[in-house]
Amino acid sequence: MGHKPIELILLRQLASRLPLPVAIVDAEGLLVYANAASERLLGIDFAALGEVPVSRFGALFDPRWPDGSPLRVEEMTIVVALHERCPQQGRMILHDQNGEPHHVVTNAVPLDGQGGMLLGSMSIFWEAEDGVVTP
Repeated sequence: MGHKPIELILLRQLASRLPLPVAIVDAEGLLVYANAASERLLGIDFAALGEVPVSRFGALFDPRWPDGSPLRVEEMTIVVALHERCPQQGRMILHDQNGEPHHVVTNAVPLDGQGGMLLGSMSIFWEAEDGVVTP
């Protein structure tokens, strides 16, 4: 994880114990952590992958709107929460490394440190129970 603010390090520890998929992006727009539940859902070993810029999310996950149309990376909740610094909620389709679609519900929040310094954003997401994402 390199030299990161203590808040991100502590958040990573918390996320590692959550049963839901969690992803953390730092202020520079690098995916710095995804927990084991994220790895299981998306079929990616994030530790082996290393830090990934959000600009690569399109190639990694082929994000789609619920209707199947392409979702630009800039429109993903974790990226909007980072850039607009406000909570986001959404539904989308993410594809795992085998190309299988996963209909997910996601909540993303910006992460602020002491003095209002932007630390990044975090997304907690899960597969929709009915397997269908409706707008």
